[in-house]
Amino acid sequence: LAYGVPDLTTFAVGNAQELAFPDATFDIVISRNLTWTLPDVPQAYREWVRVLKPGGMFFNFDADHRHTTWDAANTNDGLAAQKLAECNAIKDVLAINRRERPLWDKAQLERLGLTVEATPDIRRAVYVDPTVLVDDIPMFAICGRKPV
Repeated sequence: LAYGVPDLTTFAVGNAQELAFPDATFDIVISRNLTWTLPDVPQAYREWVRVLKPGGMFFNFDADHRHTTWDAANTNDGLAAQKLAECNAIKDVLAINRRERPLWDKAQLERLGLTVEATPDIRRAVYVDPTVLVDDIPMFAICGRKPV
């Protein structure tokens, strides 16, 4: 609100793998901590690139959860055991969580025509407050641009 964002931003609830928007609708598509939960990440990427305008930017912030098993000892948000078990069950069943990320994501997005940069661990840039507890799982950043 402080930066005039409401006039420039559209938020909508929907299916990330089947967007209800025409081609070339958005200047920017941003995802955070979502792709690890999607059944068909390549389909989501196709949709997100489809709705980007030429020259548009894509950002994905997520983590490589191949070797993650969440429990009370390695999470900092006080989730109950039932929620942790649910997160582990989701992670374990989805193919994306058996991929080496962000390398896999970068290759997928390049196949879709984006120019892509991937940074495997952005925790130091994101968690600058020393009082904030950071988990052991590196968060990655992917930035892509659709050709003009």
